[in-house]
Amino acid sequence: FKWEQLVKTGIIELLDAEEEETVMISMTPEDLENSRLQSAGINPHENDGDFDPAARLKAGINAHTWTHCEIHPSMILGVCASIIPFPDHNQ
Repeated sequence: FKWEQLVKTGIIELLDAEEEETVMISMTPEDLENSRLQSAGINPHENDGDFDPAARLKAGINAHTWTHCEIHPSMILGVCASIIPFPDHNQ
């Protein structure tokens, strides 16, 4: 797929600050898949050999509440916030 095709078909959508107030964004595709499994009655973490200490902090929200999914968790900050670690690269 090309970027233009993804945007034209509505798979990728740019949200402005006002729209972000009314949407429910899943932070990772894994969270979205786990919500889908939960809504189907399957416990996604039932047979996990590795224990995730952050799992208790994640919300147990059903898949029908998500309207969008973030491409990557760092993208929620935008370009301006993403370049903060490099303040002197503009010289």
